Amino acid sequence: MFLLLLLVALICFGAHTDWPKQEQTDELFYMSWGLSVQRTGNYLVPEYHGVERLQKPPLNYWLPLLSYKLFGYGLWQGRLPSVLAGVASVALIYWLGNLLFRNRRAALYAACALMSCYLVVSRSHTAHTDMVLGCLVLGAFCGFAAGLTRDVWWGSVLAWAFLGLAAMQKGPVGVLIPFTRS
Repeated sequence: MFLLLLLVALICFGAHTDWPKQEQTDELFYMSWGLSVQRTGNYLVPEYHGVERLQKPPLNYWLPLLSYKLFGYGLWQGRLPSVLAGVASVALIYWLGNLLFRNRRAALYAACALMSCYLVVSRSHTAHTDMVLGCLVLGAFCGFAAGLTRDVWWGSVLAWAFLGLAAMQKGPVGVLIPFTRS
């Protein structure tokens, strides 16, 4: 059932990612850097139309670039990291449900609820920072939950590794998100 759920998530999140979007978004900044790297050979400083763009940490730009290196240049290739982050989020929320409730049915319901969320589906279709950041923070929660509920040593290591990647995705706010209270 879990693998079927991931297959449905991949179909839902990956459908029509090759279609251009009508609204004006900043995903063009993240997707176009791969083209400038091909031209300049500079993997550290992203450029957009010849101007350095240092507003975001490097993981935003490296993930689409990796996708371009593996699959070539195109819309769906630039959006693939967000699609995979959406599918990974479904898997992580399932794991978190199992960790916290020790109930596979509750975990399945949580994963289905995440898949039905409009913002998750819409952000999985675009090359923005949000879906990857959400996946990384969710991975940190899973690591902390594994360490606390199952008393495994690797839980905190996993959590801090995910938080480190979240900082590379969004900056210091990526580390602070799990520790804020609403």
